[in-house]
Amino acid sequence: MPNVLVTGGAGFIGSHFACAIEQNKHMKVVIYDAMTYSSDLSRLKNYNGTIVNGDIGDYDKVLTTLKEHEITHIVNFAAESHVDRSIEDVNPFLRTNVFGTVSLMEAAEKYWLETNGGYKDKLFVHISTDEVYGELREKDRPLDEKAPLKPSNPYAASKAAADQFVIAKISGEGFPGMIVRSSNNFGLNQNDEKLIPKVIRCLNENMDIPLYGNGQQRRCWLYVEDYCRILMELMEAGPIGEIFNVKGASSLSNLEVVCKMREAYASLVNLPVDAVSHIAFVQDRKTHDYFYNIDQSKLLRMGISPAHKRIEDFIDEKQFFIK
Repeated sequence: MPNVLVTGGAGFIGSHFACAIEQNKHMKVVIYDAMTYSSDLSRLKNYNGTIVNGDIGDYDKVLTTLKEHEITHIVNFAAESHVDRSIEDVNPFLRTNVFGTVSLMEAAEKYWLETNGGYKDKLFVHISTDEVYGELREKDRPLDEKAPLKPSNPYAASKAAADQFVIAKISGEGFPGMIVRSSNNFGLNQNDEKLIPKVIRCLNENMDIPLYGNGQQRRCWLYVEDYCRILMELMEAGPIGEIFNVKGASSLSNLEVVCKMREAYASLVNLPVDAVSHIAFVQDRKTHDYFYNIDQSKLLRMGISPAHKRIEDFIDEKQFFIK
């Protein structure tokens, strides 16, 4: 039975994954999280495993944790992930996303090779993003895993750099790694700085909803619980050394998302749409990519079913309003 270390396990996606793999697969799970502003232990009410407060860049603490819990699998969600913050100050993104990932791999390498029987039955899953491929237009074909990386903001560049270090360690040293690049995730308990929680807060407080530019930037939206199920299936399949794209079930612009949320909220509180928070278009941010679109044919050829939950259905069910 694998012993799984989930880094960034008190974050949005990591917490969903840690709870899912513990409850559905009955595996021993250890969460390792630096407890930054984006971490929240209230997300882990259904989690019964160990939580270690630590930074993935702390080589000695990671190594101690791996040894103490006899970790065989690592799923690396730990990351600085907010584009606006990366534009303001790239240094935390370099420390965590690049140097932290490298340090984490080196600790795993030392433990697995020197004290835990080598790389047999070991796995390092690096969680990446479709943003590493760069901007597309709607007429462009979706990009597969062989497409060149063309990040256009500091966050995406830091994730692309981390990907390259993982690839180098896999191809050069036989490291048992896998990279998964996903669309924008949505679901319950997302951090307040992301679009959907920000809209919820504005609706609840009857404040204007700020929206960058004209709101036409489009994303493929991936339900976090679908993503966790796909990750668990990939881990069971165990295709070492591979990269997989995981795509959301539907594509909406930011404006479409906000409009649908306003309609759902107005219905919930029994008010006309015009009586709830209005949209306030604000100056667009720098390097605001128009569209990300990935090809997940490789994933489907593995026999793994795609994400099913559409963001518009999630909004219509008014799940976004659940605390």
